[in-house]
Amino acid sequence: MNVKKQLSGIALGFLFTTILIYILFDFFSWSISLGYLLGICVFAMLLLFLKRK
Repeated sequence: MNVKKQLSGIALGFLFTTILIYILFDFFSWSISLGYLLGICVFAMLLLFLKRK
């Protein structure tokens, strides 16, 4: 399992989703964007922790 490729794919998916929501609904929220980034960071730490075991 390549962690960098998986995280970049997830980050790209979140970015695409945020842009799609902005285009379709003309809605942008910093809390949603920061929540996405925090979720990616937590997921990365979880993957690194599970990879070590």
